[in-house]
Amino acid sequence: MRKSLIFFIALLSFHSLAQQKDIDRSNYQLFWEITRGDSEAKAYLFGTYHSNDSDVFDFPDELYPALLNAEAVILETDITDFMLEESTVVPDVGYEKSNLLQWVVPARATDKVTYTAYGSDEGRPQFIDMYFKQVADNCNKVFHPLETLEDQMKIGLLNEVDPNAQKNIKLISREELKQKYLEGNASDIHKYTRNSTLEYIDLYKDLIVDRNIKMTAGIDTLIHQHKSSFIAVGASHLLGPQGIVPLLRQKGYTLKVVKSEFSKNKSQAEIDLQQCNQYNYKDERYAVSLKFGGKPALKELGNADRLIRYQELGQGNTYSLSIYNYGVEVNLTKHLKDYFSNPNLTITHFDSLLIGNIKAYQGLLKSDEGNDKWVRIIKKGNVLYNLSAEGGYRFMNSNRHLSFFNGFQFLNRKTDESLSENVMSTSKTMHLKFPKHYFSETRTLEYDHIWEAKWDNPNAREFLYAHESIMTDNSISYTNKEFGTYILSKYPADSVKIEEEKREIGKYHLKSYTAQLNGYTVYGKIRQVGNMIQFIEYIGNDKSRRALFLSSFDTLHAFPAVKEELSLSNADFETVSTTKNLQLDTVKNDEQNYRDIKVYSATDVETGISHHVLIKKFNSWAFSQKDIKTLLIDQLQWPLDGGAYEIDSVFTLNSSTPHLDFSLYYPDTENLFKGKATLVGKTIVIASLTYPKAAEVQYEDLAFLDSMKFTANNQNLISEMNIPMLKNEIMVNGGEAVENLIFDGHLNDSILKVMLDWSPQFWNSFDEQGALLSAVIVSYNWNLSDKTVINYWKESSHAQKELLTVSTLYTLQEAQDPEGYLSVIEEAKNKETAQIDLYRLLMTRNADTDFLSQVWPAYAELLEDSLSWNFSFMLPQLLETEFYQDYFTSEQFSNAVLKESQPPWAAFRYFEIMYEHGIPRVQFSRLLKKWGETKNDHKTGSIAAWKTIIGEKISRKEKRLIKKDAAVAISYSKVMAVSETPVFELLSYEEMIGYIAFDHYKDAYFDKDKSLSYIENRTITVKEEKVNFAIFKVVENDKTYFMAREIPKDKLLPSYGGFGSNTFFIYGSEEYQPKVIEEELVKKIEG
Repeated sequence: MRKSLIFFIALLSFHSLAQQKDIDRSNYQLFWEITRGDSEAKAYLFGTYHSNDSDVFDFPDELYPALLNAEAVILETDITDFMLEESTVVPDVGYEKSNLLQWVVPARATDKVTYTAYGSDEGRPQFIDMYFKQVADNCNKVFHPLETLEDQMKIGLLNEVDPNAQKNIKLISREELKQKYLEGNASDIHKYTRNSTLEYIDLYKDLIVDRNIKMTAGIDTLIHQHKSSFIAVGASHLLGPQGIVPLLRQKGYTLKVVKSEFSKNKSQAEIDLQQCNQYNYKDERYAVSLKFGGKPALKELGNADRLIRYQELGQGNTYSLSIYNYGVEVNLTKHLKDYFSNPNLTITHFDSLLIGNIKAYQGLLKSDEGNDKWVRIIKKGNVLYNLSAEGGYRFMNSNRHLSFFNGFQFLNRKTDESLSENVMSTSKTMHLKFPKHYFSETRTLEYDHIWEAKWDNPNAREFLYAHESIMTDNSISYTNKEFGTYILSKYPADSVKIEEEKREIGKYHLKSYTAQLNGYTVYGKIRQVGNMIQFIEYIGNDKSRRALFLSSFDTLHAFPAVKEELSLSNADFETVSTTKNLQLDTVKNDEQNYRDIKVYSATDVETGISHHVLIKKFNSWAFSQKDIKTLLIDQLQWPLDGGAYEIDSVFTLNSSTPHLDFSLYYPDTENLFKGKATLVGKTIVIASLTYPKAAEVQYEDLAFLDSMKFTANNQNLISEMNIPMLKNEIMVNGGEAVENLIFDGHLNDSILKVMLDWSPQFWNSFDEQGALLSAVIVSYNWNLSDKTVINYWKESSHAQKELLTVSTLYTLQEAQDPEGYLSVIEEAKNKETAQIDLYRLLMTRNADTDFLSQVWPAYAELLEDSLSWNFSFMLPQLLETEFYQDYFTSEQFSNAVLKESQPPWAAFRYFEIMYEHGIPRVQFSRLLKKWGETKNDHKTGSIAAWKTIIGEKISRKEKRLIKKDAAVAISYSKVMAVSETPVFELLSYEEMIGYIAFDHYKDAYFDKDKSLSYIENRTITVKEEKVNFAIFKVVENDKTYFMAREIPKDKLLPSYGGFGSNTFFIYGSEEYQPKVIEEELVKKIEG
């Protein structure tokens, strides 16, 4: 069983339920005077009781002047940060559920008492220790903690129950313990604590002895730093063999009990201490002040937001100020309205008021979880000030929250604060000027390390912002195509204007811009420096400040020189680096399956250097017949889009570890990629550094690459062939890994020839699908063989395998042998065991349309018999070639594709493709007429839609059917959607998306009794987002229900993949009940 210090604090405090007894203070041992002959410092030591009960605050008269006149207050710990916890109110756990809180009773219905870990709301706001902390903070005294909060929270967590402990130790009751405290009997309090801990191994030592030694050392140090000190610790720490009193005496101090009197009348010192009941918090960043009962805890929330919170830990009341700086990206007025319209919150006592000339809103919020909270929200500029107060029953039903709210004030702030502060980015290349009280932070995202600095003045609507982003995913930025998307992603694209572009060769690309957002004009500059993006922005009306601030960005300051590289080592290599954080990111079998991969990476954000080490270890059976130079060159992955680059490379091939040193410069991004590819036995190691070109001089002597020493075995060469192990790999694990080895070019024609000659029995046994042999066939140079690929195909017992036939056809195409190609197809048709899927083969053809036209007779017969859905998506590409354009628009093909034996969608797709391709209207109309020679609902709707789209009139009967018949309306709507040029005359946009969605889910083609009617559009709030829906009434099989289809934001009709997207059905009442439908929609969407 493990318990923390909180448990033992509870043991020493409780809520008094018994009638008060007479108090005998004749042996009062809680208040001590500390002196030492060699020091003039005065100090007092007091024993506390962790409770807020009013009677334990009955202090000796002599304590008040000692506390009032103390220069420093010294306590066990500072639990201010504990105030950032959400709540200190004890839940209603009852008597049986927890030994810890057996003495905590639930709120009584008669007087609504709320209990906390330190007392109840019947007592003082703070428990004793925090009262002393409150005095220290509110009366500007120096405060010292003797322990950290973290140290205290660890106590008791590792102490197990002692099986040999004495059983049934008799303890005094808690009522008796409190009586001992009121009498000042520190000796008995210590005995009680000792006896309470005997059940656990070493708990007395951890809880009392070790802490006493540590706190005594702290007291010994601190009291000499001040003329007078007031020290307070738990009463159980004072006496006992190793109590703080005897331990201080051992250090040469004289400690004597202060003779204590307890007067009913308040002394002047006690009255003066009552003035220490308020802390005036001032926020320099946001120029506001707020009165708390004591010093609050402050937590930075990121983005310059912050939380300021104070808790009365005795009564359990919490006072908070949350400040949110929304910049200009958010329409804060709308955001504020949405906040108070949140369906998950119930607001009562809602009111608005003016604070100066600024409007504020307040009310009592009740969430779904049942938590009540008084709030007052104030908007100034684009900053939101959220005041909140919550607590126990008495607090929530009082006006104490208003006293707190009314203590909030805006401070006068100069609007001309000078740019006096020098601000430097993480890379130290951006030196800027900001006013005082700016905010800066760093954070690491998935692929970037971010540094930001910002300052704003809501009074003047002025905002200064700086940003630096360093790529941390070890990818390389080599083009500037995406340069500036930071801007376009933040602001409406049509509002962004590039004012100036500048490039300093070898350093950076820079753009100046303006943008508009939410009524603000943004002035900014952005530049790309290798794998780093930097930009600054100014919003405001002071032109001179704007010019001064933006001009500080014009200089790219030099990257600092690396002072020291640190040694590092791991299981694969050792080297030196600017960072110790080079970690193993990935260990995996490569996709090729013939090697294992390890990836080490780290980005040093101080230098902007990305380190990357890729290790490719070939399996024992695998090998490569590439020459070493080619093998090393293959390790460099060139930009796929042909970005500009300059390369410098040096080969060292006559070495036990051949290697390639390379350097790539990408001028479009001013980026450098330097590395070394090294061959170590059967392992290839590619180590690299990526950093801005502007840092080349500072980083040119880095030893990371040249200091690499590898642990890989260098004895087994990668070129060493072992045919038996190769065959064993195929026999045990299949041929996929060997297939990949072939396609990656590691096996040359000599090995492939050997594999082609392996026995038919081997291939039949271990390559059942023929995939590996197919890889051999397409990779082998058949010009080196005395046998043709056709002859090999004919002779092979694998000829019945489709893959083998396909690979043979592929090889014949590569050899430009159409005659042989057609002969193989013809022979395959005649072999029942060698049938091939010509559609599949056609879909995998490459762009060699000239060759395809020569072998087209093999495919024409298939297409005219039954058009494939997948192949229909290949038609647009083929239509770009005259040969195929003539064929697919010929009467022969159109007659075939429009005949009744084709799948029902074939004509639908054909007309869509012909319309997209732009065949003449006369020809398109003729095809429609041909198709309409026989009628059905699908044809009627589709033909009517195409006529409407190309500008032809449709009959009244067709119009009536479209309006009344769901099946006709569906086909009509689907044609309008895929045409991308819809006409909303007969059906509205909402009706079309409804019919399309209805068909997607309900197969309305085949049920003439189904109907759908549009009702209205409704906007609902889902997860704090406004979503628009079109609502429909549906009748099916004499049952009525409702359908809701989300209206796309772009107001476009959906294409194939989106026909049924975001559609919901609501069953139940046949009567349209909007509110019920909204509630059901929210439930369905939110799950």
